[in-house]
Amino acid sequence: MIGKANEIIFYGEKMADAHPEVRHTIAEARYFRAHSYFWLYRKYERIWLNTEPTTPENVNQARDYRPAKAEDIYALVNADLDYTIQHISRTARDPGKVTETLARHIKADVALWQQNWDEAIKQAEEIFKRTDYSLPAGTGVRQRQPQPQRSPLPAPQRQRRV
Repeated sequence: MIGKANEIIFYGEKMADAHPEVRHTIAEARYFRAHSYFWLYRKYERIWLNTEPTTPENVNQARDYRPAKAEDIYALVNADLDYTIQHISRTARDPGKVTETLARHIKADVALWQQNWDEAIKQAEEIFKRTDYSLPAGTGVRQRQPQPQRSPLPAPQRQRRV
């Protein structure tokens, strides 16, 4: 996913000035790269950052495979999400499409992981301000009804009479 996103971003940037509609595709690729790196960082923590596409010219070049610093990962993820928010459709409602709302949601999640509470609140407020999404009506938190306790042991089997 990250490798293909890098290719789309790299070659898309070369075309973007002549074909502005390509910026939407670049924004989607940057979203997927940001989301992928964010997921990998949460799962494994020590990950290698690569933003260059593999090309015939660089396929045999030596690479430095050191784990990236957390600040470098967050800087890339936030930059990609900022680009996506700026260049992606604000009105698309097609299921499965990358939208500004989705990018803001992930950006709020990233901010929570960074303990940047102000940014998380800002992104959440932007989601509600720019869309017709809202919280469910009502006040307070719904209380769960207690469930009867079940025994972890299987129920005894009845013997059949012959």
